[in-house]
Amino acid sequence: QKSINSQLNNMIKKIAKMYPQYGFIFALRSGCEKDQIKGNILITNRDIYSLLQYANLHISVYSTFILETLFCGIPNILFNVQSLSQDFYQKILKSSNSVLYANSIKEIEDCINEWPFDEKNIIKTQYNYLFHDNNQDALNQFVNTVIKS
Repeated sequence: QKSINSQLNNMIKKIAKMYPQYGFIFALRSGCEKDQIKGNILITNRDIYSLLQYANLHISVYSTFILETLFCGIPNILFNVQSLSQDFYQKILKSSNSVLYANSIKEIEDCINEWPFDEKNIIKTQYNYLFHDNNQDALNQFVNTVIKS
């Protein structure tokens, strides 16, 4: 999320400092830097899907990875920098106990402290409308209808 990298970086540093008992993964999507550990923050270019198994919460601004975390039952705090989170997701992701929009670091802190999030199975069920069943059939239909025509 290069357009808001500075704000995202500052937010992660501040939140990580507030919660030294938790580990934070700052997953970058570019560059070839080696993993770095700064306090309780792992800065990495590793595949984010391999890291998902370690996550209890996902904080982002407008990454499409938000949708994938919901599929896995992981709650999200959407840091609404420059209204980007709501601009990108408001129509499909209503604020709930699985997706919370935060306009400030204080609101993120409040969410973490209150931990209003639903259990994984509830999150998966609540957001299953985002994912198509029978993907093999849908993919075959797409290939036959769109690509082969």
